[in-house]
Amino acid sequence: MQFLRVMLLLNPSREYSRALLSGVARYSRVIGNWSFIRQPPFWESADTGSLLEFIRTQQPDGIIMGECKDMEQILSLGIPVAVSNYYSRSIPETINIVTDHQTVGEMAAEHLLACGFRQFAFSGYPGMFWSNDRQSGFEKRLAERGYEANIYTPPKKKRAGERALSKWIEKLPKPVGVMAVIDERSQEISEVCHDLDIDVPGEVGIIGVDNDPLICELSSRPLSSIAIASERAGYETAEQLALMMRGSDCSDKITMSSTHIVKRLSTEIINIEHPGVKKALQFIRTNTQETVDVDHVVAMAGVSRRSLERHFRELTGRSIYAEIRRSRVAQIERLLIETNMNIAEIAYESGFPGVEHIARYFRAEKGISPLAFRKSLGRK
Repeated sequence: MQFLRVMLLLNPSREYSRALLSGVARYSRVIGNWSFIRQPPFWESADTGSLLEFIRTQQPDGIIMGECKDMEQILSLGIPVAVSNYYSRSIPETINIVTDHQTVGEMAAEHLLACGFRQFAFSGYPGMFWSNDRQSGFEKRLAERGYEANIYTPPKKKRAGERALSKWIEKLPKPVGVMAVIDERSQEISEVCHDLDIDVPGEVGIIGVDNDPLICELSSRPLSSIAIASERAGYETAEQLALMMRGSDCSDKITMSSTHIVKRLSTEIINIEHPGVKKALQFIRTNTQETVDVDHVVAMAGVSRRSLERHFRELTGRSIYAEIRRSRVAQIERLLIETNMNIAEIAYESGFPGVEHIARYFRAEKGISPLAFRKSLGRK
């Protein structure tokens, strides 16, 4: 068997890259004829020269890498390359690994709206296309509901960044729901709030992106985050790179989808003053494993049905029935993603009488069966 040497130039310190690498590794076990080249650890890197020299010396058959400023020179070597885009939307003659950034921003807005926030803010990296797209999705979804977002503009001098971020957070009207463009920024915001004695999530609710467990759990308040199907993208990237290395036609883009929101303490709140609507939401979200209908919710809220339905729609943007379905489907998604339970077990756990019932319910909301949804994430 002829082995192909694939160079991996992704930073494993971030969850995004680790998940991509996991997907690549899974494909390599299937194909069986790949070996990997990694950059040496920092204490040996001085001996390898520049990145370009390292690539020339190793002569890999293919490369999977994060975009860097030496891309033009690397591509001039004529080696098949798959690249995770950071500076450029698209790089010709490569397999571009991208995220549906617009949808990521929309999901963050929907989550903060569902938490009851009515004032919003966004903190990103202006000039980075992926940050701008996430901001665009965030603002678009808020605008559809009649809201605007306060946008943080970092200072040009990096040294002033922490102080500027602190002042921005301190001046924000509260309570406020904040989208941070990545988990690292959400951790910064959380720590600033801790230093300023600002309550998270009571005064500031925070959601980030990438669902990096290490970052999210090490924060002074565990951080909610949007999970991305990076592992699946890693597998698909490896598939397309294999075609490229054989000289066959391949896709020039792998798009990563956002899968779900991992809720942690930083948004664990229902910030709605209307007591009936607040009770209704708490009841719905704590009973996703039960067969709950609108009558149950009205009874628990303790107000008239007509009044509850009117205020519920005004404050949440959806009907009571729609919120019940949304919450139940979110619970099913969580079980499909985070557990190894089969569909029958998930149906039982979620209060459905059987596989056919849960499949019909899930498909009506998501347009896809539970099994197909799980497979789309690279899981069986």
